[in-house]
Amino acid sequence: MNSVHAQASLESEGVSISKMRVVPLCYDSPISIGAPSRPSTRFSTERFKVIFVGNVTLMKGFQYLAQAALLLDKGFEFRAIGAIGLAPDFLRKNNHWPVAMQGRLNRTKLEREYARSQVLVFPTLSDGFGIVQLEAQARGIPVIATPNCGDVVIDGVTGYIVPIRNPEAIANRLQRLRDDPELYQAMSAAAIQNARRFTLSEVSNALGQTAQ
Repeated sequence: MNSVHAQASLESEGVSISKMRVVPLCYDSPISIGAPSRPSTRFSTERFKVIFVGNVTLMKGFQYLAQAALLLDKGFEFRAIGAIGLAPDFLRKNNHWPVAMQGRLNRTKLEREYARSQVLVFPTLSDGFGIVQLEAQARGIPVIATPNCGDVVIDGVTGYIVPIRNPEAIANRLQRLRDDPELYQAMSAAAIQNARRFTLSEVSNALGQTAQ
């Protein structure tokens, strides 16, 4: 299993926990971890840029990010990167959502989006892991996620864990980060360090030690 959440989901369906082991995904960044977005320079006093990366679907919880965007003032900018899996009628009904849909991007363009963003929101309802959490943290981007995915975010240290289906909690944490540059800088630096725990060598070493 990639996460405790996935393990618990299978256990609830009758799979014995003795037959499972949590093995997180690894992420060896194509760039030097932390290099393109030093914590001392990432914070912006202009519009606070929030990014969503992944399939734009209800299961990924995109709608709760969009609802959170409505609760915040114009000091925020929201962008969604990924294939749009929402029905056209649903999108037309909710065309007031202040989130710019960028669609699927290649790695070069996605890298540019990471470089211009302050926070990644990953509001998934259920996910095996969510590698985008590591992609963001490796670049010094704090992450706001739910508990229903891989255990990447350290709540209050590298970002925040919020309940599923809770746009108010997402908006609250985003406002907190925007209002407190020192807190943001500390989380950005901690995110880079945390991402290093998930490199292939670190995960392999950790698994080797637990097997002994």
